[in-house]
Amino acid sequence: LLENQGEKILILRIVELAFPAIEEWGDKHLRDVLDGLAEFPTLTSRKIDQAIRIAVSGQASTPPLIPILLALGKQETLSRIAACIQSFGLKHGVDVGGFQQDV
Repeated sequence: LLENQGEKILILRIVELAFPAIEEWGDKHLRDVLDGLAEFPTLTSRKIDQAIRIAVSGQASTPPLIPILLALGKQETLSRIAACIQSFGLKHGVDVGGFQQDV
């Protein structure tokens, strides 16, 4: 996750809680949730998008995020986010737990 790993993991944990609540996995609903998350103090759309982008694609720079999430689908997106969080914990000896809910 490159620099600011702890912050990115925290963002991913928040996303891991927010995304399952999206009933219709579509452009508008994803953007609404991401925009809502960006209202948290110290979080910006850029930070949120970058953390998700790295988790789902392994790349810091990709085409726009929403089309990637739509192509992957809800379950695959959540699976990749959970895998990224777990991988961070294993690499750094940190128990990051898991909040992922059944989708």
